[in-house]
Amino acid sequence: MWELVNVGLAPATNVLLDVTISEYLEPLSWTAPGGGICNQGATATNWNCSIPTVPQNTAQQLRLQARASSEFLPPSGSYLHADARAQASSTAEAILGQLVSSASIRIASTIADLALEMDAPETPVQGSRVAVVLTGSNGGPDKATNLALKLWTGGPVTGPAMAIESIESTAATCTVNADGDVECQIEELPSGGTFTVTVAGLAQAERFGGYLLQAYLESDVFDPIQGNDQAFGSVYPMAPPPSTDPVTPPASPPPASQGGGGGGGAIELASLVYLLALLVAQRARSNRITRSPRRTKR
Repeated sequence: MWELVNVGLAPATNVLLDVTISEYLEPLSWTAPGGGICNQGATATNWNCSIPTVPQNTAQQLRLQARASSEFLPPSGSYLHADARAQASSTAEAILGQLVSSASIRIASTIADLALEMDAPETPVQGSRVAVVLTGSNGGPDKATNLALKLWTGGPVTGPAMAIESIESTAATCTVNADGDVECQIEELPSGGTFTVTVAGLAQAERFGGYLLQAYLESDVFDPIQGNDQAFGSVYPMAPPPSTDPVTPPASPPPASQGGGGGGGAIELASLVYLLALLVAQRARSNRITRSPRRTKR
């Protein structure tokens, strides 16, 4: 706030103020007395205010409402205030007061650069067990609190890329919502800290175009680089290959026995010869008995 005081004997007209503010402040609104206006000058820290008139023997206030700039965050705990320079001029002879008071602003800046990576199988076989691994990290310089991680496993048209069976994490508490997506919470992640979330399940059916996986990590601490806290992956399930089980041929019948061969065939032939010899000998003996020799008469 700047206070303008005219202690002259006549009103001060066409009052011009050249105001310089700190680069750590981002102006939101100006309130100038008497219908005055303020416009940005040559730089973001320079402002020019024009006030039509400041009556004699009065004090009027020029107010600036600002907030801490996100582009020029100072070290945590720094004390900043608007620059105290305000130069005034007028077409009338008058004495205009300079800066009377200004409000100091304490910037308790906290920065946590979060990053996220995804490792997902690109071409799993339909029905096989797959795992999607998310790795989060905090590049600091401060700790991150109340972290939220969400993994979209598909879309409303395609459905989920996998039937989730288990979720394991080194730091997060995770659940599966009604849409089949994974939501995780982490209370605190120190500067330089990391964590992993492993989502495992069965790959869904083959689909033209596959499935798109998306993951996003955020916290309630200012993240100066927000492009690296997202991760993407694509899954293209493949149909199972045809069965390749070997076919067992039927057992071959034993070879037929042939005469003159070895083994069982030779034994059978010898038996037949032996029986035949016995039969011939018995017949010859029978003939000798039935035919007795004749005696010669004397």
